Amino acid sequence: TIAIGNVIINRMPRLSDSRNVGKTIKGMLGGGGAISFVIILSIYGLVNDFSMVNRNCSPITTSTIVNTTEESSDTTIIILSSLIPTHPSIHLINKTFNSLSPMLLGLPINTPKLISVDGLPSKKNTPENIHKLHEYVKQLRLRFQNDLHVSILNNYEHGHLSNSIRVALEMVKSEFIYVLQHDFSFIKPVNHTAIIASMRASPQDIQIVRFPYKSALVGSSPGCNVTNIRTHGIEYSLGKWSDNNHFTTKVYYEKVLLDVGSSGRFIEAPMMFKGTKIRNRKSDILESCSYAHQWVYNFRYGPFLEHLDGRHTQLATTVP
Repeated sequence: TIAIGNVIINRMPRLSDSRNVGKTIKGMLGGGGAISFVIILSIYGLVNDFSMVNRNCSPITTSTIVNTTEESSDTTIIILSSLIPTHPSIHLINKTFNSLSPMLLGLPINTPKLISVDGLPSKKNTPENIHKLHEYVKQLRLRFQNDLHVSILNNYEHGHLSNSIRVALEMVKSEFIYVLQHDFSFIKPVNHTAIIASMRASPQDIQIVRFPYKSALVGSSPGCNVTNIRTHGIEYSLGKWSDNNHFTTKVYYEKVLLDVGSSGRFIEAPMMFKGTKIRNRKSDILESCSYAHQWVYNFRYGPFLEHLDGRHTQLATTVP
């Protein structure tokens, strides 16, 4: 078919001169029937398409590729949210979200942000609350519909804190993660670049960094003999584990979730208990303390967070 078509093409005008196609085919048919005309016209179109492809395509080289993608960020931000009295308003989470760009210094603009919306527990699973949560998700989608770096993770089952993080981690492709509460906004600058440098320089010692919001530092276990580290312009003070905003690695959280189990729960209670069991001074004590505790970021210069207290806020606002 292609060979016959090539013969026909050599005697046919180009598509740009298609008004002469009919005359040419008629001459070639020598007055043949309409069926032959259709067959030859179909072959003509097919081969002409092959011809156009061959004329327009060239071997792909690096000079012909236009790179329109951004370099992948090494960090993902997870913001955890659940039903609060102010819903369906997104006023509180907006305040937290809007604090990220100005306060996390050195954070790449293309950093993925995953907003997790936990499902309702059975005791709160009422038509009114279902409607509130659906409207809340709708407001979030409208708010971020043009932001390619924001994803809304709508969890239809109640997973609590631990399983909300577990689901979010399935979407994480980066090495580092922020795990943030929807009602804890940053109020002072944090050196994101220096924290990453600190953790990469001492991956076993500095495994997780928490940002303080209280005026008193919660202490560490007696078995932890190293309670302060100064590096890359940051002072880290060892403190008990907390669910407040923190920065760590995906690998660290995968280990934590394995330890706390599959039941939905707050994470700080079992991790605090794990920390209190450290009593002896073995050679690996710093690594154990660093895993079961958190290094508090520049505590003396805090607080770095404002607690918006979504659970107890009865904000009647018309602001979405």
